Amino acid sequence: MTFKVSGSSIDDLVVAFDETCNGAPPNTPPKFHFKTLSLSDGKFSGETAGDFGPDFTDTLEIKGSLSGGKSSGTVTSKSWIKSLGSCTQAEPFDATLKK
Repeated sequence: MTFKVSGSSIDDLVVAFDETCNGAPPNTPPKFHFKTLSLSDGKFSGETAGDFGPDFTDTLEIKGSLSGGKSSGTVTSKSWIKSLGSCTQAEPFDATLKK
């Protein structure tokens, strides 16, 4: 996970996420790029979708908080693979801001 904090927004958020609820994950986790997210009262949330073709869709949602140079929250993947069906997987995250 990488991102920048600019005043009251989270910019350039990129999350690499290995979903395991639909079988073994790929060797390299796909990266999801988020649009700028609003930061209000130390909290942020947003959603983005991966483009993996007509037989695989994946939406990633993030909900988190930022305080004292540390961020924590949950990333949730909602995916559908034609041959396997749908699944939802949530994982917590903790991040420390670099200066």
